Amino acid sequence: MMMTSRMSRMALFGIFLAPFMSWSTSTAWAWTMVPRPFNMQPKCHGPQRHRATTRAKSLWTSFQDEDNDAPIHVLMNDQLKCQERCIEFPTLGKVRVLEATEESQEHLEQTAMAIALNLATKNDDDKPLMKEGDVYGATVWPSSSAVAKYLLEQKQDWSNTTVVELGAGPGLVSIVAALKGAHVIATDLEPFPLEMARYAASTFHNVTLETQILDLCDYEKTPLPTVDGAADIVVAADVNYLEETAVGLAHRTAQALAQGSRVIIGDSPERPGRPVFLETLQELTGINVEQDVPIIESSGVALDLGHELPVTILDIQPTIVQKR
Repeated sequence: MMMTSRMSRMALFGIFLAPFMSWSTSTAWAWTMVPRPFNMQPKCHGPQRHRATTRAKSLWTSFQDEDNDAPIHVLMNDQLKCQERCIEFPTLGKVRVLEATEESQEHLEQTAMAIALNLATKNDDDKPLMKEGDVYGATVWPSSSAVAKYLLEQKQDWSNTTVVELGAGPGLVSIVAALKGAHVIATDLEPFPLEMARYAASTFHNVTLETQILDLCDYEKTPLPTVDGAADIVVAADVNYLEETAVGLAHRTAQALAQGSRVIIGDSPERPGRPVFLETLQELTGINVEQDVPIIESSGVALDLGHELPVTILDIQPTIVQKR
């Protein structure tokens, strides 16, 4: 999802691998590099919540955990094996996406570690699996389902709406928006999650996603993708996994608001970068999220755990900046 330093990549492995049950030697070592690992247990947000905080209704009619008999889909010149995952939304029905299999996750981890330690060169093949060593996009994280559900609750003429997703990963949010009729541009740092998203969108749902490689943190050189110079909604789910990504997301949020885009962000609790995101966004725009932005307390599906986890959603309207 972003370009990281060598040590940041090592820290990222620990955050990425926290929900998984298998631990390799290199994984265990990488985990020790993480100063604040992602805590999967719900925690209190504290007393400073904004008065506009609301709690979303129960999200799901059902969701499907991993099916050992589910078919395996092989992508990217046999480099990536994926399994189907399914989430059922009350107003939309079942949405299928792909996650990397355990075998492919381990391969991605090893490749990323080699890139981080300069033991492997970046892949410049026609269809590279990974370029920068970011493994985060291999799995469906809880905030993506919460943000997707929140989009479905909005009264919107989706046929005339452009949605840009930052750090799309397997593309759940993007696919849901496309199913509603939006023009969707899904972005990520690495090629493999975008391939997963495109494949799932076309194979399972017969919709098309426009995709673009985008470094979240290259905000000074690379502009946000738009259609005819605009994007109606910019979304991000579980992107504040490092302080670097949080700074990048704050800058991208400021850019989006300046061009008139509505920004919707979902975060699992205790993401290490969240305080940095809030601080940087206030420095850039003057927005104090705790005071100025409605905060929606929701929940998202943690497929590997088999239950829901709390998710906080921010819905930032461009008019907030225009009034300042």
